[in-house]
Amino acid sequence: RACVASPGRMGAPMADRAGSIRAALDANNRACDGIVNLVASTESQLEELRDIVRPINARTLDLDRALRNLSVVTLETEGWLARIDAAKRAEHALHDAERQRVIADPTTWITRLDDLASAEVFFAERSEMSSSNASKGAKSFSMPCAESARARARELLGRCIARTEGEFASAMRAHDARAMGIAHRPDGPRAIASMRSLGIRDENWDEADEEDTLSPRASSSTPSTPMSPTTARRAHRAALLDVDPGLKSVAQWLLSNPLPSVKKDTNAVCTQLYVDARTASLVDATNRDGLAQLCAESAEDTFVNRGKSDGAKFGLGDGEVWVEKTRRWSEAIANCVARWEAEPALATAVLGA
Repeated sequence: RACVASPGRMGAPMADRAGSIRAALDANNRACDGIVNLVASTESQLEELRDIVRPINARTLDLDRALRNLSVVTLETEGWLARIDAAKRAEHALHDAERQRVIADPTTWITRLDDLASAEVFFAERSEMSSSNASKGAKSFSMPCAESARARARELLGRCIARTEGEFASAMRAHDARAMGIAHRPDGPRAIASMRSLGIRDENWDEADEEDTLSPRASSSTPSTPMSPTTARRAHRAALLDVDPGLKSVAQWLLSNPLPSVKKDTNAVCTQLYVDARTASLVDATNRDGLAQLCAESAEDTFVNRGKSDGAKFGLGDGEVWVEKTRRWSEAIANCVARWEAEPALATAVLGA
């Protein structure tokens, strides 16, 4: 027999379940309302925080710009102070060189020249060239005192270059005098040995011929013992090729530093000074060898014998006189050739390759 449930008994569980679901939905709604209220409160607080931070950010940006400006000013000030100090050091070095009439330390002097040239370029970049420079940035802005600083640096640079050229000419004369002094010293063989120990060699030296001149007996010769002409020439050539490093550095600076700010070609001036010094030295040397006297005698003979026939120019016993003159001419010309052959090696030693 079938059992039929009553409607009242089936509706009770459904009502309970609906009530529990309704209660859960109400709780969810309350939680959502709470979250919405929390988000709204947080948004309000964030807006208040933005209002507080906004002026702080603006202040921070201002401070950052001010800091960058201070950094630029600091670098610029340091650059000015460094260049002004460089100009003062160069001026002091110039005064010392003018007072002593010699550059005591060529290496330091060249450093001062390079610093002064850098300062002149620095001041030139900051000088007031035109009104448009003010809109080109921090590195191009105009400064009223830059032009005067540039003019002062250029003046000092011109005087220093003139002093350097004078020092080069003086050093060339001193170098030649030193080589000539070694050639006339009684310890010339020892001087040759000293030069060779420094690596200064002459491709024309004959090892076999040098054995006697470089022996201990010859090196210890007394001051009253004169050197042979061959030994004197070798000593002079060795000393001539032993160029002082200071002379080399001055020559290299003049040859490699045609400064555009100074309207002077230091390369051409240095070359001309070298040619003039070597020309004067060779003229003096050939005159000491008797070439000038021979030329004067020949000119006198030409004047005396002017208008005479060839037979009247010579007399009895003149053969010995002309043989002696020929020997003197040959010796003088041989000495000239020996001196001229050393010039390429000397030019390379002084002026570089």
